[in-house]
Amino acid sequence: MIVELAAMLMTVSAAPQAAPTMPSTKAGCGIAACASSSLEGRWTFAARGSRWTVDVAADGHIHAEGERSITIGRDVATYRSTLDGTLTEEGVTLSIVSDNFSAPNFVAGPPTICTGTAIGMERYRGTCASERNRMEFMFNRGE
Repeated sequence: MIVELAAMLMTVSAAPQAAPTMPSTKAGCGIAACASSSLEGRWTFAARGSRWTVDVAADGHIHAEGERSITIGRDVATYRSTLDGTLTEEGVTLSIVSDNFSAPNFVAGPPTICTGTAIGMERYRGTCASERNRMEFMFNRGE
């Protein structure tokens, strides 16, 4: 019995192993198309405790809308915030606009413009500015 088991183990271990092959993800596309498609997917924009989950299209376009709220004294005002921009291998550019305020005396300010550069694999860091206000942001792959 032990001899038979040893013979089976030798047969199994002597069997040739096929070398693992990695599928080519860049087959059939030019450099620009492959770089662009690698950015497509779900990304996260985070600044000052606020967090957006956005989808980036194959061409690098970013667009997201969401309802937000702000407390003014004892009142809570709602508004729509729109994030729009472009993502490339080198950087990210975003514009954030707020409108449709529920409070009649609340006037929308100018857009907030954000620009950032790549700081690592699927990670970008930058600054957003609107008039005199500045804030840092992070833009990362995933949620």
